[in-house]
Amino acid sequence: LSSKISIVSEPSQSRVFIDDAEVGVTPFSSSVLSDGEYDLRIEKEGYEPQSARAKVQKDFKLNVSVQLFLRPFPEKLETFPGSKMVYNLSSDNTELTLDAKPWASAVVYFANSRGSSTKFAYLLDYSGAIYNSEGKEINKDTEEGKSITLKAGDSVAYLGKKSDNGLSKEATEALPRFVGLDLGGKKVKVINTGIGFLRVRSEPSVNGQELGRLNEGDEVVTLEEKGGWYKISFEG
Repeated sequence: LSSKISIVSEPSQSRVFIDDAEVGVTPFSSSVLSDGEYDLRIEKEGYEPQSARAKVQKDFKLNVSVQLFLRPFPEKLETFPGSKMVYNLSSDNTELTLDAKPWASAVVYFANSRGSSTKFAYLLDYSGAIYNSEGKEINKDTEEGKSITLKAGDSVAYLGKKSDNGLSKEATEALPRFVGLDLGGKKVKVINTGIGFLRVRSEPSVNGQELGRLNEGDEVVTLEEKGGWYKISFEG
């Protein structure tokens, strides 16, 4: 027998590095390594990498099984354009976006256990639910839930789906529950409309449901712009 190493991982198709050289993806096997100790590293985008020290011996087969942990937020945290306090943690990984409640708990756990320099005072998900710094959902029907005052230095994490291209409709409708929220969007003013007001609709179309009205002279902060329409936070 010759010395042999076999590596499997969950998830599969993870990149395998031996002594910092990339040698393939899992499931991986090799019988060309000489006897000795090697540094193993298994990586996959969106997951926390795992490292180990392995000893290869002649006439023995070494089997290595690795479980990678899904990262609940990217390594590089970024706020929404122009904002200093709202971080966009949107993902296209359905393991995260399928259920936002455990996602919120995972974000809090990782931020605390991995020494993240950013701690979130609150989290807002794509369904409009808001969570506290412990990852527990805040009941929107309580006094605390109806009006959440942000203090200086507080940050908010948005747990959304990348396919939404920004805040979801439900998340936008939940924004007025925050007092002192800075989204950093462009401020626009309602000018002369000819009828004295501007209709606010549920979607960027004249066929969208009318949610309320803005008066001439009112100023609002926009969340995004699409085809000449502005998305805003609005409480009718």
